[in-house]
Amino acid sequence: MNYLINNFFIPILFSSFIIGDCYQQFQEEINNNLSEHYLHVSLSIEDSLVISPNFILSDSINIIINKDAHEFVLDFNNSVLILNSHKSMNYFKKTNQLYIDYPDSLLIDKLFGFIDSDSIKDNCNTCFFQLSENKYAFKSEQYNYTLFIDLNKECNAIDKIEFLHEKFIFSSNQINLQFKENYQNIDYLKILGFPTDYFEFDLR
Repeated sequence: MNYLINNFFIPILFSSFIIGDCYQQFQEEINNNLSEHYLHVSLSIEDSLVISPNFILSDSINIIINKDAHEFVLDFNNSVLILNSHKSMNYFKKTNQLYIDYPDSLLIDKLFGFIDSDSIKDNCNTCFFQLSENKYAFKSEQYNYTLFIDLNKECNAIDKIEFLHEKFIFSSNQINLQFKENYQNIDYLKILGFPTDYFEFDLR
């Protein structure tokens, strides 16, 4: 799961902080709304091809970013990963089990560090490319994948995402970004529609 966060979801979420006037406009809108709000990104996977026989690709992805609480949520395939500065939680859908472990401080710091547009430009100015007025690409030689992102003409939404990897390929043109008002002790599993009467295992 950490591999996917580091090398797929971070580029999707925060590529808006990299290059181009259109992306800069998109960045400003996100930053202006992240204060006192959490961002819920949902996308439906439409066209897909799984190349690796051991990889299962779900039909949707949900990501929640709560900058004020320093919390990150990833709903992908069979599990929901919830990270914050105090603990890491992993909910398994098939068994209705929630495992709690020590926080992954390095990963959570890296996730929210990507909101700093200057640091991304310093570290990723050779891995992002502007292909046309509103189309951008992120290419990772280390992990052998390419991510294409199309913004709309108003530069305030993502029209399409295409992801090419040696294990799987998919595209989506149904990407929804919603800002919702923050409140204390948010139950992310309830927000995502999962049961709250799960079996809990604290591994700390």
